[in-house]
Order: sequence, then C-alpha cells, then structure tokens
Amino acid sequence: MVLRTGSPGQLVDLASWIEFFDKAGTSKSEHARYAKIFLENHQTENTILSVTAEHLRCMGITAIGDILAIMQYAVKYSQASATLPVLQQTPIPNYKATTTAHLSRITTDMTPQQFRKLCVDWDVYKQLTNLPTSQVATQLYNACDQTVQNAIVSSHSSFFELEEAALFNILEYTE
Repeated sequence: MVLRTGSPGQLVDLASWIEFFDKAGTSKSEHARYAKIFLENHQTENTILSVTAEHLRCMGITAIGDILAIMQYAVKYSQASATLPVLQQTPIPNYKATTTAHLSRITTDMTPQQFRKLCVDWDVYKQLTNLPTSQVATQLYNACDQTVQNAIVSSHSSFFELEEAALFNILEYTE
C-alpha cells in the first residue's frame, strides 16, 4: 500500500502506520510496534492531531525523540490535507494504562524535593491506574519502606481511614 500523505482514510492498517512512523523519523526498530499500538488504540488520520505526549506515553511510547517526531510529523501530515480538521485535544475518559505504573519508595530520609516529586508521581500514578479512593491509603502504605510502615502502625492507628491530604501530611513528617 502506498501512503499518500494527507489523503483521508489512509492510516488504517499496519503498513500505512509503519510508513507514517518512517516519515516521522522515529526509531526504525520501533516502527512496527508503534504501528500496532496505534491500530490497537484506534488511531486514524482524523485523530492524530488530538494525540498528546501524555497519550503517547500512556500507549507505551516513551522515547522523547520519538514522541516529538510523531507530534511534529502529525502536524505536517495534517497540514498536507485541507480535508483534515484541526481537532481539539480532549482527555481520554476512564483510560486504563496498559503499562505498569510504579511509585517511588517512601522513606524517612526523603528530602523536601524528593517528597514533592513523590506528590507529582502520585498524581500520575492515580491517573494511570484509575485508583479508587478506597485504595489510596493501602497503595501509599505499600509504597513505604519498612521503617515508615512501622512508624505508621505504631503512631497512627486510623491511617487507613484518613483522607488523602491527611495521609500525605503524616508521610511528610514521619521520622
């Protein structure tokens, strides 16, 4: 199949997506994998402009150079066709990540910068896993090292019943 840049209906099979990634300049060894990911996630030339760097990472495309190449080429690809509308970026509701999400280990010797990063990582983790509120305390407890877990158990008997903000307050000041 020959991909005619900008022609609607062309990005619907493995070969056309492989050609897209080749023209975008992504890692050659990843073309087939990326093509499969885009097909599995029902991407087409009509949705390519809505894809953000976060969407690409959620789909398992993590190389920064490839992310930038895909996003830049998507713009060029769409501009080549007057028939493709510029789509507004919309969040993906209830998206369940296909990759494993990991939290940093919570320790008593975390610096304030490390704790702030943990807070950011936590927000990302919750989004990727669609973590129910009822599991927040359990997940945070599991991210703690044994010293922090012992401190929690010995001084905060209601830890698993607290709101998220209170949990983070406890974690920040646990020694």
